[in-house]
Amino acid sequence: MGISEFTQNSSEQIQSNPKLSWISSFCWFVVSYFLLFLRWGYSFGDGDQVEILPYALKMINPNLYLNDFFINHIFTQSYNQRWAVASLLSQFGDLMPIATFVLFCISLFFLVRGIL
Repeated sequence: MGISEFTQNSSEQIQSNPKLSWISSFCWFVVSYFLLFLRWGYSFGDGDQVEILPYALKMINPNLYLNDFFINHIFTQSYNQRWAVASLLSQFGDLMPIATFVLFCISLFFLVRGIL
């Protein structure tokens, strides 16, 4: 049995069994996640989170960031481009770092699933 026959048979098995497809995707996710984690790591409160996390914290406690023009401005708007994510994160309170990491893992899973 050649390599092309093996890959063709494996491909047919995955397509005929959706459960196997999700298992395969999950295995690729785990491998990809660890490779990405080893290369770039994970950081909380860095990058794009700099704009979202203070807004989410302001939703929890309106007395925070009283002199911050940016946070106060977006806080006074009823809905904006950051509202959905900040509102979701604000529900977790002190568990926000864990919730952010879980959302990161879920997003990474669907990214890898979409690429494969």
